[in-house]
Amino acid sequence: MTVIEIQNGAVAANDYWSTTTKRPTLDNQNNVNLLASDTDNKSYVRVKFERALNTGDSEDNVITEGELRNFSLAWKNTTSL
Repeated sequence: MTVIEIQNGAVAANDYWSTTTKRPTLDNQNNVNLLASDTDNKSYVRVKFERALNTGDSEDNVITEGELRNFSLAWKNTTSL
């Protein structure tokens, strides 16, 4: 999963994984590349990122082109995940 984090105006896209509903774990290999971002640190954040469909990472799922996928969005107003 990709987690977008904002700290002191700096936007980062990081690769996490989880097999439960508990807090995700930072992946040993970051397969997410942040291409662009914009935020006002108050009301919005825009991000553009990429990740290979098949990263070869055992902690990532292979994404099949054309397959429908679930997408979730969550917002937290603190600096820690």
